[in-house]
Amino acid sequence: MNYLKCKVCFGTYTNCPSSQASPNKSFNLRTLLSFLSVLYSLILFIGCGDETVTVKSYVFETPRFNWRTSEIYATGFIDLWAQDTSKIFLLDYYQRSLAMYSGGVLNRYNAGNFEMVSMSGISQNEIMIFGVSSDTEITFIKFNGGGFENYPSGVNMPESYGNTFPACYVSSNEAWICSKNGIARLIGNSITAFQYPDSFTTPSDIFKSSSGTMQFISAGTSSGQSVQRIYELQDTAFVKVYEMSIPERNSSRYDLRELNGRSYILAYTDDEYNQIACFRILDGYNISEIICMDAGIYMFYGIAGTSFQNMAMVAITNETVYNSKRGILFWDGVILSRELELPPPPAFMEYRYLIRNPDNNTILMMYAGDNTTKILTGTRK
Repeated sequence: MNYLKCKVCFGTYTNCPSSQASPNKSFNLRTLLSFLSVLYSLILFIGCGDETVTVKSYVFETPRFNWRTSEIYATGFIDLWAQDTSKIFLLDYYQRSLAMYSGGVLNRYNAGNFEMVSMSGISQNEIMIFGVSSDTEITFIKFNGGGFENYPSGVNMPESYGNTFPACYVSSNEAWICSKNGIARLIGNSITAFQYPDSFTTPSDIFKSSSGTMQFISAGTSSGQSVQRIYELQDTAFVKVYEMSIPERNSSRYDLRELNGRSYILAYTDDEYNQIACFRILDGYNISEIICMDAGIYMFYGIAGTSFQNMAMVAITNETVYNSKRGILFWDGVILSRELELPPPPAFMEYRYLIRNPDNNTILMMYAGDNTTKILTGTRK
């Protein structure tokens, strides 16, 4: 598959939650059960004297979703959004169009001469596409159900802009988009540009936090350290409110991320027996809760969910989880369910997986092979 500039979308996050209720405090029943599960596994690692030690592997729940596959005989789709499964919207990079897949039929809406990068929606008649015009100007492209409204931002994107183009659709009246040259906000028909606080900043995500403020996450390196920060809009400027710094060559990996308005640190590590993925959830910029999954997970391609008790994940695993070492897992706050194994990609190639969670009862995942695009739909049993 020829990705061309599609690779810019690997780091794009288009979910932009509205303000959420206050997060649950850390030590609830599900957290206790999760902790006891991890503790039990650790106890099994301890032997006495020369006795043989039996290491118990992670016990998965049976699938919680029923799955079906739809196949589209076209490629070039770089993003998807859906309010429900009746209409699934796809962003076509090559044909520069918005496609709607419904009842096995694919219809396209031409959006104009824009390089389109990502999209997000509020309803089937309110979808925001984030793109770049032919003269490299970042543009908000709003689909109203029948046509498009274009809002040039006045912010230009460098000719080579790497893999970072985060954007966010807050409400029908407000949207945000980032570039290496600054941030643009659309409110109604008006555009406001914001400069980054320093030259270090490279945004990886922008979102409305659970406290109702606009924030973005940035990442970079400085003096041999991998530095990740959260910036928050205060009055008319973005101000640093959180920083995480670790050595670049640390054996464990740490990523600062956001799920439905709440920030967390995703940590990958391992012990003598297994690979462990941990979610260190931030509350007021302190770690309030830790969820660890000692289940043979090397990394996640994508995470989607309405909360930390309702997460669908495309994971790279070891062979004890999935023979192909990739598949969909679901976390309900207590235990993972092994949902669906994904086929291995052809040699010297890697599929690009996108996963979305329209509601608590639906999971959508898309990936493209050489000549087709597959959409996997999971509905809760």
